[in-house]
Amino acid sequence: MTLADLESLPPSELATLHAHLSKRLAAQLSAYEELPNPTVVATQDEIETSGILSSSDTTFAAPAAVPKSAPSVAHSGNEVVGPAPLAMSSGTATTSTAEAYPHRDPEISPPPLDLFEAVKMGLVSVVKRLVREHEVSDSQQVPGNGGRRRALSPSSRLRAYLWERDGDGHTVTHWAAKRGDLELVSFLADKGAPLFEASTDSVGMQPIHWAVTEGHLHVLHYLVRNGADLDARDKQLCTPLLIAAQYGQTEVVAYLVKNGANTKLLDMNDDSVSVWGSWRGKER
Repeated sequence: MTLADLESLPPSELATLHAHLSKRLAAQLSAYEELPNPTVVATQDEIETSGILSSSDTTFAAPAAVPKSAPSVAHSGNEVVGPAPLAMSSGTATTSTAEAYPHRDPEISPPPLDLFEAVKMGLVSVVKRLVREHEVSDSQQVPGNGGRRRALSPSSRLRAYLWERDGDGHTVTHWAAKRGDLELVSFLADKGAPLFEASTDSVGMQPIHWAVTEGHLHVLHYLVRNGADLDARDKQLCTPLLIAAQYGQTEVVAYLVKNGANTKLLDMNDDSVSVWGSWRGKER
């Protein structure tokens, strides 16, 4: 990301990006803890301007499966670990990082954001820039059969990029739907990202399921209007309606029923929407 890219970001996205990169930098610096620990002193001004003490952890988690015996909406997933505060010292002797670790590069730059990270943080400008970078013009050539060269169509390269999955088997559309960012969902869909692909994890939800877990009616409506199956099932045979009942999303339940979702379908444990609704009512 160039300086021009950073200058073009809206203030809200720039603040989000700053906090995220601070954490990634701190994660890289944590590798120093494995080595002998010399005294490295930071001034109060350095601590306050670094933003480290004020940064907070952010958790990006996929929706969890809900078991029959003890229904639970607790999420589990990958956690972005925040940095520990810098230690203060009353001593006068200081040792710079470069002096303490001469074999390490003192200029540590966090790696660039990938598409999944940008979507999770809602950095619309960054997402659009990353997508533009993968839109190949017709004049660009790639090796073909028999040593010949063939043109790579813009759609084929971009489609491959947008259809990639993260380490847990989710698509970028899953994360955009979970975030409830309609601008991101519609932009990614317009560019060719999958709207109805299930995750390849043990749960196998589609983006419509993820939108339902968070109660994002606007995203749900967009997905339905663009062809999402109201009765799509995950690997536990849960439909969006069953998921909405499990997560206590009453407005979503009403929307799905009104738009024709099948209220008689059961999950793999033979639990119905009414069973989950009753359990939710007792929980409250």
